[in-house]
Amino acid sequence: MKNTLKIFIWNLLGRKIQQIYLSRKLIKSQDYQKLRESMARKRVLLLDTPEHGNLGDHAIVLAMKKFVQIYFPEQEIYEFTFNECKYCLEKIKTLTDQEDVILLPGGGFLGTLWPKEEENVLRILKEFSEYRIIIFPQTLFFEESENGKKEKEQFLSVAETCKSVSLFLRDKRSYFLAKDFGEKTFSTLALTPDIVTWMSYGSRDRRPGRKKALICLRNDRERALHERKRQLYQTLLEEKGYETEYTSTVLERMVPKQLREEEVIRKLKQFSEADLVLTDRLHGMIFSAITATPCIAMDNTSKKVSGGYEWLQQTDYIKLLEQDSMLADMIEQLSECEKTHYDNRTYEPYYEEIRNAIRRAL
Repeated sequence: MKNTLKIFIWNLLGRKIQQIYLSRKLIKSQDYQKLRESMARKRVLLLDTPEHGNLGDHAIVLAMKKFVQIYFPEQEIYEFTFNECKYCLEKIKTLTDQEDVILLPGGGFLGTLWPKEEENVLRILKEFSEYRIIIFPQTLFFEESENGKKEKEQFLSVAETCKSVSLFLRDKRSYFLAKDFGEKTFSTLALTPDIVTWMSYGSRDRRPGRKKALICLRNDRERALHERKRQLYQTLLEEKGYETEYTSTVLERMVPKQLREEEVIRKLKQFSEADLVLTDRLHGMIFSAITATPCIAMDNTSKKVSGGYEWLQQTDYIKLLEQDSMLADMIEQLSECEKTHYDNRTYEPYYEEIRNAIRRAL
């Protein structure tokens, strides 16, 4: 309720007042001050980061920053949020140079599902068209309609004007869609797993006592599972001896970047303490994987989950539910997991593709 009231008041202010407020806030921010004082020849700017409550998106940015810090420790990262880029992009650009490198977060917002996010990315591509831009693993989704066709053409035309865009896609459908745009559109085009798979939370042993199942399901425009089925699935879990608890990877409040790591770690801890997760969220499945928590995943409308599952299908404690009749058997199979361990070494050649793109840009 408090968050809803804030959004309502914010929308009442109008764009001009919003821009004045955010501009004053921006110039006082630590990243802006550090960027203004920096004398480095090439800087890394991380643009368009979230402040909304989706912890999957926050985990992506957290993984991105740690990834760059570990493999390129000499690089300072200057982060600017979605709203800072939406309202103050020109002001940010005045402190930069074409030698600087632009990083954009991975996720699932390129296309027609999330138009405001898509619009912000296009604005950044246009404004920084002469810079080297790297987009971390994304999902592309353009609806089969005139609007979808129009948005696809717009994305392509903007990308073609850029000097250098490295685009990483996290599922085959998105990758082949991008390849259809033309090999010359992107300086690098590669299929890689979601960058959160690079993180690891350890291994686990089966615990005695009452079993707990987390139910983590979408309630937005990407939702594919109807309420009746939700109730059926919950009943089946309880019949199999699980105490069920609903959770979400989306908080009903804003998450400023200063609290990002704290909130993500808190959610990963919750997943790690469950004995089973039932989810139709991509990062519900990935959080389960990296915390070594048995998981039954289901697809959503954008097919992000099945696309992500292709990377995790050899992880024996992660299962993709394709038919309702398989659920009982999957619960039984995962109940028998004595020890689970997450190993991301299989993906190392794909992470190297991202490292190489950053090396070339720097």
